[in-house]
Amino acid sequence: MTKRLIIVSNSSSSVINFRGQLIKQLINENFKVLVIVPKNEFTTDFENKILKLGASVSTIPLDRAGLNPMRDFISFLALKSEFKKFKPDIILSYTSKPIIYSGFAIKNNTNIKFFPNLTGLGYGFTEELKLKRIIINFILKKLYKLSLKFSSAIIFQNPDDESLFNDLNIIKNKKTFVVNGSGVDLNFYSPKSLPSKPIFLMLSRLVADKGVIEYCEAAKEIRSKFPDVEFQLAGSFDKNPSGLKYNQIKPFIESKDINYLGYLNDVRNALIKCKFYVLPSYREGTPRSVLEAMSIGRPIITTDTVGCKETVVNGVNGLLVPIKDKKSLVIAIKRMLEYDEKKINHMASESIRLVKEKYDVIKVNQNIIQIIKN
Repeated sequence: MTKRLIIVSNSSSSVINFRGQLIKQLINENFKVLVIVPKNEFTTDFENKILKLGASVSTIPLDRAGLNPMRDFISFLALKSEFKKFKPDIILSYTSKPIIYSGFAIKNNTNIKFFPNLTGLGYGFTEELKLKRIIINFILKKLYKLSLKFSSAIIFQNPDDESLFNDLNIIKNKKTFVVNGSGVDLNFYSPKSLPSKPIFLMLSRLVADKGVIEYCEAAKEIRSKFPDVEFQLAGSFDKNPSGLKYNQIKPFIESKDINYLGYLNDVRNALIKCKFYVLPSYREGTPRSVLEAMSIGRPIITTDTVGCKETVVNGVNGLLVPIKDKKSLVIAIKRMLEYDEKKINHMASESIRLVKEKYDVIKVNQNIIQIIKN
């Protein structure tokens, strides 16, 4: 019997890049799939890609970073209307607003199984004592607690987020699962030999919580002593409350300490050209860019924090550093530059081994499908 399933996301690009393989596997498992994204994220190209996968598309007015209650209420009503029209058996929602609105939209409807996917807790749960963040954190905890009680099971991408929601009493008596991120396509991101030139790369939305400024400052310090080392940065500016402005990274670009590549539709060429991959993020679900770099076969520098620390065995396939710590980041970069080629190549091969073992997208998606079928 065909099951009707809705995927709700706040980003069309993340649906294609992170959920495309999942949609394909769901279609192969005889699911009828509808993808719902914000109206301002919809393009004909996106629709064609979803149709090619075998699913269909609908939109709702959703401002993923906005804080306007009236607009959010309109988004909720639109989502509820889509659920009523499609009559899903299962709903998979990603990120805070789609998760919260989905829970409220189905409420006590026992005909619908609701599986929220917490791919990272984002701005509201990053530790920093600023009033705006504290208020958003308070509101999110209340809304999550109310909406998640209508879930069949909750899917996390790391055990720390699962533990936090348990400790905060948000998911009391709810069934939970932890999966290994969104997985990575090992054929699309296939291993490539390391280049000789010392190029470091960071791929990220340009928000402060990703550690962009720490990366830029570390690049400046390293290049004052090692001018032949290149630091590349790629990614788009973002409406996130911690989003950076161009003027904040402009000095590093003008001094040529940072080679800013802009937004890349396909990151593989940049990953192939780099020798080391860096993500000094403050908190993640599981960082997809790190998995892609591991799959290509690159040593990793990332932070010893939620989500990131699962991807690196310190000293084996990369190095872990504390969050918000430029000094430690500089030391880690210097260590990478000091390693001989044998050590660097061993780290690269360990990245490939770990990603095959834990993060193969086919294995991860099969795990998710088993969760929603049971």
